[in-house]
Amino acid sequence: MVTAFYHVEFAFDLTDQMTDDEISELRWHLGLGSRPSSPVAIEQGLPLPFRHGGAYFESDEDLFAALARRHDGDGWRLTARQEADEEELWSLCPFLDWLTSWIEPSVRNADGSIPVGRLRFYDEQEWTGLGIDRDGLRWEEPAPLDRLRSAPTARSWWRFW
Repeated sequence: MVTAFYHVEFAFDLTDQMTDDEISELRWHLGLGSRPSSPVAIEQGLPLPFRHGGAYFESDEDLFAALARRHDGDGWRLTARQEADEEELWSLCPFLDWLTSWIEPSVRNADGSIPVGRLRFYDEQEWTGLGIDRDGLRWEEPAPLDRLRSAPTARSWWRFW
């Protein structure tokens, strides 16, 4: 039974520069399709923790991941609401790093990063914004991930911040 987890939400636009094979891989990672027959770019940390359906607690909103063509037809919109334990949270890093070059920079945070979502520890009220910049994934302060700085799994992800 999972006793401690993070709520993670993603919402961002992707450019139309992704190939059909890359879209197929993205659908697979999101749990929206089968593994593509072509080689995949992300092997590390699989399977990714994207779930569809009920949350850990019935009072929470359902979990999902969606990928749809933008209304203007110029790229894609990725949205997801997920719950991840510490280990699953770290496995999302290669996924976001892979997507960085296709994230549409139409909106920017004050620090120049592109907003991609938010996260919070399951029992906290405040959300922390997540953004991508040329150095990788960033979060706004105060960071709920401070408690993970000493976790052994964190070492592989801290290079992105």
